[in-house]
Amino acid sequence: MTDKFPNNLIQLGFLYVVPLHLLELCTAFVTVNLASTTLAEGKKTASKANFRGTLVTSIWVLFFSTCTILGSVWLASIYYVILNNLGYNCKLYFGVLYRAACMALLAKYLEWRSIWNMAIVVSILEDANGANALILSAYLSRGNERQGLLITLVFSVLGLALRWSGLYFECYERGNGIFAQVGLFCMVNVMKWVVYMVYFDNCKKRILKKKVDMEMGKVERSDLRTEKTQPADNNSSDCRTKLETE
Repeated sequence: MTDKFPNNLIQLGFLYVVPLHLLELCTAFVTVNLASTTLAEGKKTASKANFRGTLVTSIWVLFFSTCTILGSVWLASIYYVILNNLGYNCKLYFGVLYRAACMALLAKYLEWRSIWNMAIVVSILEDANGANALILSAYLSRGNERQGLLITLVFSVLGLALRWSGLYFECYERGNGIFAQVGLFCMVNVMKWVVYMVYFDNCKKRILKKKVDMEMGKVERSDLRTEKTQPADNNSSDCRTKLETE
């Protein structure tokens, strides 16, 4: 097991980057499309253009995710080397800061990951792709960062558990094991994208409700201004009539 671990890890990484990423993208497109048509009572279906836009957005998401992970590993390794060259007291103090920084970076990555995943849903359901989908997703998720972080954390833990279980039980060396692992991935992905579609719908409704409340507030303030100005106009007109009669 230990001698084959590097080769197994490379095979697992290749399996995740190429086939499983495409499988996850197709699963997301079909799942979100079917779930949206069910909620909309068959009024809306995704087209081929939406699939092309979703593919573009997924490439953006994969690029940002890979750069973020590689950058985080690079920073963590540099900080770890610097930490080992310090004295005991400094190592103890900076060790606490190191762990706190890693936890904060992990939380930020999970928030970004929720925005990136919702951008996939935006590309399927809305006329936006690529950078526009990412910007719209970031705008919609304002105020719901904790909810998105929790969703991403749950499904990230499930995904890691499935990957490491497949590596531990050597599922890739048996045909049935590969099919079983892919089947479990599909089930988790279906659940994940349904949850993200509901999360997108809630964020969209919250933004629309906020806009309606702002418009209602503007209307109420304008009504109060008109009510204040009307008595003053009536008083001035009464004074004018009195002066004219005198």
